[in-house]
Amino acid sequence: MEALLVAVVLTVALLALLREWLPPVVIFLLALGVLLSSNIITAQQAFAGFSNSVLFIIGSLFVVAHAVERTVNLAGGMQRVLGSGEGPRGTLLRLMTPVVLLSGFINNTPVVSMLVPQVGTWANKHGISASVLLMPLSFAAVMGGTITLIGTSTNLAVSGLLAQYGYEPLGFFEITVVGLPIALAGIVLVALLGPKLVPERESVFDGDDASSQKFTFEATVEQPLAEKTVAQAGLRNMREAFLYALKRGETIISPVKPDTKLQEGDVLNFTGQAAAMATLNKHKGLTPPEEKHIHNLQHNRLAYYEAIIDRSSGLAGKTLKEVNFRSAYQAAVVSIHRSGERIDAKPGSVKLQAGDTLLLVADEHFQEHFQYGSDFLAIFPLGIQHAERGSRGLTVAGILLAALGAAITGLLPLAAAALLAASLLVAVGAISINQARNAIDFEVLILIGAAFGVAGAVSSSGLAEMIAGGLTDGLLMFGSVGVLAGVIIATIILTELITNNAAALLMLPIALNAASDVGVDPRMFAIAVAVAASASFLTPIGYQTNTMVYGPGGYKFSDYARLGLPLTATVVLALLLVIPQLW
Repeated sequence: MEALLVAVVLTVALLALLREWLPPVVIFLLALGVLLSSNIITAQQAFAGFSNSVLFIIGSLFVVAHAVERTVNLAGGMQRVLGSGEGPRGTLLRLMTPVVLLSGFINNTPVVSMLVPQVGTWANKHGISASVLLMPLSFAAVMGGTITLIGTSTNLAVSGLLAQYGYEPLGFFEITVVGLPIALAGIVLVALLGPKLVPERESVFDGDDASSQKFTFEATVEQPLAEKTVAQAGLRNMREAFLYALKRGETIISPVKPDTKLQEGDVLNFTGQAAAMATLNKHKGLTPPEEKHIHNLQHNRLAYYEAIIDRSSGLAGKTLKEVNFRSAYQAAVVSIHRSGERIDAKPGSVKLQAGDTLLLVADEHFQEHFQYGSDFLAIFPLGIQHAERGSRGLTVAGILLAALGAAITGLLPLAAAALLAASLLVAVGAISINQARNAIDFEVLILIGAAFGVAGAVSSSGLAEMIAGGLTDGLLMFGSVGVLAGVIIATIILTELITNNAAALLMLPIALNAASDVGVDPRMFAIAVAVAASASFLTPIGYQTNTMVYGPGGYKFSDYARLGLPLTATVVLALLLVIPQLW
């Protein structure tokens, strides 16, 4: 009966995750509360995950990654690495190789956040569609996360749950013997197939013509342009903006012809890149598109940003008016971009979706305040240098290298090394205490802590043993490798449907029981779960970095599977070939 109740709770939780009824962290906390109230698990079992050292490691690494992002000019170095853009395959190799290495030692989310605007700008400069590079950028970051223990929070979560079950936690480079071959094979595969399989979409960085523009803007005609034709007013053949409609009272004129005469008060609808705002702002006789949005903002120095709505954001499913966006964020949304669509409605009336890119105007500290909150997956400043250059970059790099050296050599436990590094970065002024607090994604930490408790219920109730028994009965004819394949595929499917951390923690007790049933080392199944849970290449929502490039790259949902399927098949094949040879 306990196993049946846990199965019902898990089924409802998975359905809620799939339908996005509530944020994942709330769903797991509710599931944990039901299991605790039903006496399936004790209070000690339910909350054991919140005292696990892995949460302190992950929290500390969030701080370290943010300090690196602020002070070390990794993005500038990428411009030199990409070079002059000679050949698509060579460009992909030069892009992906350093990203894989960086993501093995720095949280891959800020790595992608730093590089998206840089890679997009470089692509536009060299006449390459940014969409050809942004998806491989994300995939490289995902693969890089599998080459060390600290590459992704999923590896750390699996290691922590292993320790909770009485096994030795994963070593710093224990996963490398599996993750590195996968990463190398993935780099080669993407370089070979990427130019053929990644579509050239109209990204926010691309082109000048009307079809390639992504945001829509409104500007009002003032007296100096009244009675002039569109052509005379200089509103045709503009580089960054395209005039696609004119509203005059209740009348809409579209397409707008060059000889159409303008009248004072006409509302002109433009579509264009974010840079179009600068063009329209300088155009005499037009009320700039942002003017009506910013007059109530209480700031002297304003800047423009693109902000991507997170999958778990409270903004999803609501309009800007419903959340009182301007007051809540002291920012005004000028336009909204949704991949594959042109949104002509006024921003305040649009039901927001996960993955939408908001073009907004706010004070110069907006990114600092909200970059690591739960509402925005990533925030890209427009025309602002991402990294703060200076001598502190060397200090941060030195502290990071010292911490890594201490953890790798065993001089300090990983938890101590990470905590010391984060504390030192605050102490030397590389990052303020407020910035450190904002850098920590407490939602991820709470979700992992709650998932530990739910995973404990899956194990203690006997549900893991039952599922593992069914898995082994069905696949034992193919030997232990067949059972391993079943665990890997189930983990990959689950991670595409829900979050990667949750998928790993729910699958781990099942995998350990399956390993016991077929009489093999449980660590081989645990490592397979860690890698498979991070190997999200099939959808834009399975992994954070995929979602981060979704809007800027102009991708469609189905684009990911085109390159993602052969990459996923490669991961599965590599796991099945490598893991049985090593354990």
